[in-house]
Amino acid sequence: MSFEHDFPDAQVIVLEQNYRSTKNILETASNIISVNEKRKPVQLWTENRVGEKVNNCRRLTTKQEEAQYVLREIEQLVARGKSITVI
Repeated sequence: MSFEHDFPDAQVIVLEQNYRSTKNILETASNIISVNEKRKPVQLWTENRVGEKVNNCRRLTTKQEEAQYVLREIEQLVARGKSITVI
């Protein structure tokens, strides 16, 4: 958080454009990270489509918990006959 103070001659380049996610995903991400008071302000944006609304958001505390949750969700979708594409 003190990079500019520690390195006053450095040029800071903020990477705000996202090339993969939809606008709805970026809006959800921005809303989630906006409550973090220890962050640099950033305005995420994309030229991609709006996309589907985010309707399943969970607070998970570890990457293992996140991986288990994603696996369960995929298993449930497959069990219901949904086709899954991983990119």
